[in-house]
Amino acid sequence: MVLTISLVEHAPSILHGSHSPVVGTTGAIPRGIRQHEMVEMRIIHVSSDEKFIDLALRQFEEILPRQNECFVISKRSVLRHVKNPVAKCVSPFRAAWGSLRTVLCQADLIVLHSLTTKIWKACRWTPPGKAMLWLGFGFDYYDLIHAAGEGIGPLTAASSLHSRSGLRKAIHAWKKSQWRRMKKAALQRVTHFAPVIPPEFAMVRTANPDFSAAFASWSYGSVEDLGGEHPAELTVNANDILVGNSAAISNNHLEAIQLLADNPYWGARRVVMPLSYGGENHREKIIAQGMSQLGSRFLPILEFMPANEYTAVLASCRTVLFNHMRQQAVGNLIVLLRQGSTVFINEVSPVFAYLLEEGFIVFPISELMERPVMINHHLSGEEMRKNRDNIQRIWGREVVRKKNAAMLNGLLPGSVPRG
Repeated sequence: MVLTISLVEHAPSILHGSHSPVVGTTGAIPRGIRQHEMVEMRIIHVSSDEKFIDLALRQFEEILPRQNECFVISKRSVLRHVKNPVAKCVSPFRAAWGSLRTVLCQADLIVLHSLTTKIWKACRWTPPGKAMLWLGFGFDYYDLIHAAGEGIGPLTAASSLHSRSGLRKAIHAWKKSQWRRMKKAALQRVTHFAPVIPPEFAMVRTANPDFSAAFASWSYGSVEDLGGEHPAELTVNANDILVGNSAAISNNHLEAIQLLADNPYWGARRVVMPLSYGGENHREKIIAQGMSQLGSRFLPILEFMPANEYTAVLASCRTVLFNHMRQQAVGNLIVLLRQGSTVFINEVSPVFAYLLEEGFIVFPISELMERPVMINHHLSGEEMRKNRDNIQRIWGREVVRKKNAAMLNGLLPGSVPRG
């Protein structure tokens, strides 16, 4: 049994300042591909029912067709987000007690779409020595980089302290401690790790010296996948202000709301705030504070939207406030920067430094405190073009396809680094 796989001759090393083993990143951006015959592989994906999984499976199937199986761990018998035909639903209970043991043993490559408790319980049955690729989402490795409570603003921290009773806090702390112990075991089994942005790999390795996985360069989707084929169809078309990307407390909404309430320059512009997922315990407090301080200009999004509808909402947002102090909302940023929005990011976030290093025109959120009138700043045509060119250079469809193909070629059996 043989198949033909696209093998990239040269691929970029985009891990800055790291000497760790790197998969699929050995030279310049590929100028061409050559064909290479390989024995068929069996790639087993393990995921939750998340909206990005279908994008990933489509890319794996394009590069290695008919060699992918995905087990989606969910209590629902009918999946909400994952629709790819290679996906099958498995209950958390069955997965935790070894129902995937046989397929994991037979796999040439195991792909973890985030590293959560449910996913690791399913994969702990994997025999040692298997190639295991962890495609990080961000939330699943924040605790490996940041201490508990780090990256949360004072207003948000004070509010979240009252969100749980004493008993619930104790149970939550116990669950976190159990998962930390389990996660240490998981890290010893992961052979390759793909963070959302390259600098985070060094951050995870520095904070966890025993973590010996190799860097893998991977993107879940291209700008065309996330925001449409033609930039002309996705240009900012209104004057709304976007704050955050979810209800998670890491958005530091309360600080952003206070910043806007104290700013006299933004007038009657609407403030759009996506709150449809994450941080359910905190969401009502955000809504109450938004209504109290911003009044009728406050527009919370409380229900899940299809991608095309959400993209239309983003297109109305000329100004963006992302007050995360950790990496978050990169998919949103890709769309927002291409459409020409003016983006303010908390300068503590590694995303801010990464985007500046890559040549993007973005602003620190502290500038709105020092110069409140910047809330009405518009990018020039040249600045918009520069951001669009950079987006295409890093997240364009052909760039992403070649990068992901290079990574998978590096993960063929026998290429797994020995820790």
